[in-house]
Amino acid sequence: MVEQSQFWDQLFGKLTVGIGVFDVTGATVCQRYLNESYYKMLGTRKEDRAQYLAAKTLGPVHPKDREGLYAEAQKAIRDQAPFRYRFRLLTGAGSYRWVEILANHETTVPGTERFYATYYDVDTLVRSQEALQAGHLLTQDALRSSDNVLFIYYPATKHYRLLAVPEYLRGMPQELDNYPEAFIQDVHMKEQDAASYREMVRRVEAGDPEAECTVQVSHQGKYTWYRVQLRAVRDTAGTLLRAIGNATNIDRFKSAENAFLEARTKLESLEEDMLTISCLDV
Repeated sequence: MVEQSQFWDQLFGKLTVGIGVFDVTGATVCQRYLNESYYKMLGTRKEDRAQYLAAKTLGPVHPKDREGLYAEAQKAIRDQAPFRYRFRLLTGAGSYRWVEILANHETTVPGTERFYATYYDVDTLVRSQEALQAGHLLTQDALRSSDNVLFIYYPATKHYRLLAVPEYLRGMPQELDNYPEAFIQDVHMKEQDAASYREMVRRVEAGDPEAECTVQVSHQGKYTWYRVQLRAVRDTAGTLLRAIGNATNIDRFKSAENAFLEARTKLESLEEDMLTISCLDV
C-alpha cells in the first residue's frame, strides 16, 4: 500500500484541489490516500491527522453528517453511479468547514468498493446560503405578522406571483396569468377601484419608476382597504423586466379618516344650528 500511496502522490500530490481515495467494505470506510491540498483546505497537516487513518476515516466528519455521507456512498454502490454530497469536516483549528465531495468508484475485490474522490471547499457558499435563507425566513415571518402583501409582476408574460402574505389572507392565489385583470376579478374590485388599479399598472409599464393607488379588495367576503405601490425594475437598456408590488392594509387609517369626517360634519352642522339660534335670538 505504501508503494501505491507514493504512486497516487505522484499523480495527485501537486493538484490544487483536495483528492482522496478510500475503500468501503460493508459498514467500514477506510482511508487509503489524501493529498496535500486536502490538508491545506482544512488548515492542518498529514502528521496531525494520524488518528483518523484506516478505519477511523469518518472521525473528522461532523457527527450529524456521517450517516448521510455513508448512506450516499452505499446508494452510489447500489446504483453503480458517482455520488456528490456536502458535509462538514473538522479543521485544524477545531471548527468545522463545509466541503463537497464528488466521487466515482470501482470494485477492487468482492465486497469492497474503492472511491476516488475530489473535495471542494464550499464553506463560504453554504454559509452565505444559510444566511440568506435565515434572512428570508425572518422576512417571511415578519410579513406574515404584518399587514403587508408583497408580490411580483412580469409584464412580458402578464404573470403575477405572490411572495409574502399575512396569515389572515391565506388562501389568496399564489400565481395568476393575465394580470391585472385576473387579480381584479379574483378580489372583486369595484369598478372605480379597478380603474385606479389599472392606471397604476399602466403608468409603470409606460415608463414611470413607480406608481400607487388606494383600493378595496375582497377576501372571504370581507372588503379591506389597501394602499398599493408598484416599483419598476429595468435593465440597462431601460426595458421593464418586472415590477415589485407592496400592498399595505390601511383599514385603520380609513376608519380614523371616516370618524374625523363624521365628526367634522357634526361640528359643521352644530355651527350652523348655533348660527341659526343666534340669528333668531337677535
